[in-house]
Amino acid sequence: MIFGVAANVSITKLFLAGIVPGLADRRLALGDLVVAQPARADRGAGAEVARRMLKALRESAWAMGLPFIILVGLRFGVFTPTEAAVVAAVYALFVATVVYRELKLSQISACSSAPPRSLRSSCSWSRRRWCRPG
Repeated sequence: MIFGVAANVSITKLFLAGIVPGLADRRLALGDLVVAQPARADRGAGAEVARRMLKALRESAWAMGLPFIILVGLRFGVFTPTEAAVVAAVYALFVATVVYRELKLSQISACSSAPPRSLRSSCSWSRRRWCRPG
């Protein structure tokens, strides 16, 4: 996104430009799996692998919806890139807390109550560097 702003390139076009390389990468990885798997697997293990892959796909369906929501929203003008970031954050928070139940509300409040250590250290460094008396 920083590149898009700095180079005056559409953020939507940058997102869409990443689809083809991403799909090509997945296709190569799956091709490697198909070619190498029969040499490593026992007879009948293909069904077990397929079951595990379908289970993983089912478990990740909510998470896989995030790029879809962002791309469709940007492409059809539902929201701007800045609003897409907010939608992504809210959707990810919803999925992590309600769907997967990996994040508790107490953890969210603990994160939001204090800034991260790296932010505090950078702020204190800049204050020492630029706000010297006299």
